[in-house]
Amino acid sequence: KQWYQRRVAITAGNKGAINKARENLNGFMASLNKYLESRTYLVGESVTLADLTLALYFRDLYNLILEEKDRNEHGNVTRWFNTIINQDEVTRVIGNTSLCTKAAQFDAKLFAQNNPQQKKDPAPKKEA
Repeated sequence: KQWYQRRVAITAGNKGAINKARENLNGFMASLNKYLESRTYLVGESVTLADLTLALYFRDLYNLILEEKDRNEHGNVTRWFNTIINQDEVTRVIGNTSLCTKAAQFDAKLFAQNNPQQKKDPAPKKEA
């Protein structure tokens, strides 16, 4: 969750960056959704390292950002994600994954509280 909080903090006031990120994500998800129309797994007929890697990468996305309406827009990706993330071997290692009900929002006050700015000491003056 830390990587997400840092990225949100950097882009929190930048609506253009947030919209561009959302646009890029939707484009990728649309492509993957089309690819998975006739497939259960990314490669072959069983779970592979490709499935595990991408599913774990998507875990925070599904947990923190993608609300139900977003998941429904990319039904094939969501089906694939749930198939991989709910494998017995996966849940035994990472535990259960809950899906997002309300997308995480940046809270500037909470961020400032948890990440206090360190005061920089002024540079020592050079003697002539």
